Amino acid sequence: MSTLLHRAAQRVDDLAFRLESSLTIQLRQQQRHVASLTADVLHHNPRHQLAHARENLQGCRTRIDHSIERTLKRAAVRIGALDGRLHSLSPLAVLDRGYALVLTPEGALIRSVAQLKSGQTITTRLADGAFVSRVESTSPLNPAPDNTIKN
Repeated sequence: MSTLLHRAAQRVDDLAFRLESSLTIQLRQQQRHVASLTADVLHHNPRHQLAHARENLQGCRTRIDHSIERTLKRAAVRIGALDGRLHSLSPLAVLDRGYALVLTPEGALIRSVAQLKSGQTITTRLADGAFVSRVESTSPLNPAPDNTIKN
């Protein structure tokens, strides 16, 4: 019986050793898993993600600011060019070059001698002001062409 008891004790010791080894292995696996999860949590830490998002936002703001500056500069150049073109086409710019606008009393532009009658009052607009005058007579430079066909 002592041998049997001895064998049973040996068997219990072997099983205890195997159980302890198995538990040690499982414990190490669980510790590695916890360490991996901890690393993942630290990697996905909202504070780190927020800091990264802030850096990205700052970069976007900088790019937008530069883009707005470039757009405004291009628009200013274009507006300057359009302003110059508009000024060169303005009737007032023509007046600055020594021309005049002749207007009826109602303010309509007179483009032809045919629009005038003797005794009519007209206004002449110059670059620096205007004056009123009265038509004494008219004389066309070129008489109207005769559109009749002669055979």
